[in-house]
Amino acid sequence: MVRVGTLSLRVQPGDAEVLIDRETWTTAVADTRLSIKLSAGRHHIEVHKSGYEPYVEDILIRADATMALNVGLTKK
Repeated sequence: MVRVGTLSLRVQPGDAEVLIDRETWTTAVADTRLSIKLSAGRHHIEVHKSGYEPYVEDILIRADATMALNVGLTKK
């Protein structure tokens, strides 16, 4: 059985492109948290939007826990 945890992600601006382990995730409404179930372990996060500095980080998801991450992109 795969152990999972949750990534609770908020991105500003809300229409930025979010990739987790090279898979694209989208939110329906800006300023809404995206709750993503991920397998426990390391995951690679990238957030991109034209005109903004990209955000790139490796995170550690713990089984049966929630990690809250707020990403605010900076204009170039």
